[in-house]
This record gives sequence, C-alpha cells and structure tokens, in this order.
Amino acid sequence: MLDEPKAMEIVGRITREYELKDSERNTFAVLLLSSGGKAECSLPVREIAEMSGFSRSGVRRAVRSLEKKGLVKREARFHEEEHGARAANRYILRLGRRTG
Repeated sequence: MLDEPKAMEIVGRITREYELKDSERNTFAVLLLSSGGKAECSLPVREIAEMSGFSRSGVRRAVRSLEKKGLVKREARFHEEEHGARAANRYILRLGRRTG
C-alpha cells in the first residue's frame, strides 16, 4: 500500500523531471493515490476532476499530455452487460525514472 507522503514524494519527483503543469501534476497525483500503490486504477473523469480541482475538460487535456509524456497509459473500458456502454477508463501509471 502506498501512503500519501510516499505518493507525494513520487509526484514531486515526476513533476520536476517532466516539468508538469499544475493540472498534470494534480491529475497524476489523484491517479496515483487512487491506485493504492498498484500503479493502475479506474476512475471516471468526473471523479478525477472533483479530486484534482480541475474541470473535466482540463483533466482530459492533462491525461492526453501525460500520455504523450509516457507517464500514463489509458485504456477504454466497456460494460458487457450494458450492451457495450462506456465504463471508467483504466489508467496505468509509469513511476520509473525518465530515460534518455
């Protein structure tokens, strides 16, 4: 289990290494804290927005930017029992050091 101080230490390091904007930092922090240390989670954009303090469109932009930087991989999910209705995306986080 990842405790909050350790999570924020990771977020701080990644923020410095990748020069994250506030929206990217907050979005990454929410995803990391929600992952429970497993480096992956599934959350609706609405919840990420509420927890990060940014709008849903701001969170979507931040996730796209984090994907481009190689820090997050987003996988679309669908409900089988609801005829393919969208479910919360699955987010896989990269926590290692920057290479290159």
